[in-house]
Amino acid sequence: MEVLWAQSSPLSVAGVLEVLQTRKPVAYTTVMTVLEKMVQKRSAKRFKKGKAYFYSPQVKRPEVLSCLVGKFTSQYFGGQQKKLTRFLNEKSSERKNNKEIYCTVSEKTNAESASPEPEHSPIDRAKKAPTEIDICLL
Repeated sequence: MEVLWAQSSPLSVAGVLEVLQTRKPVAYTTVMTVLEKMVQKRSAKRFKKGKAYFYSPQVKRPEVLSCLVGKFTSQYFGGQQKKLTRFLNEKSSERKNNKEIYCTVSEKTNAESASPEPEHSPIDRAKKAPTEIDICLL
């Protein structure tokens, strides 16, 4: 859907594939199958032009997001948006605190690494270096 929403005109399967290939390899048949399922679910519409089918969104992004957030809120927060908002604010505050802690530890680690240190095993180095997941969680 994101690819279709980003375009001002309908795209063929090949057009969608071209956009997706810039992100990661994907098969033509996979794109075609997903687009057909979107048509069946009335998320997208298609028309034939020559030998190719072209696809465009039938639903607007804000409508989809509103529906998804509504379902999520109903399922996990008893339908109460205030609970969801409170949860998100708390998580945002936690992330800010974790980022500050990470920066402090990182600065200390960088200062320590400026002085010569004995060689450590790869396991010790791995314990010091933040992983990609750690950084994403901040």
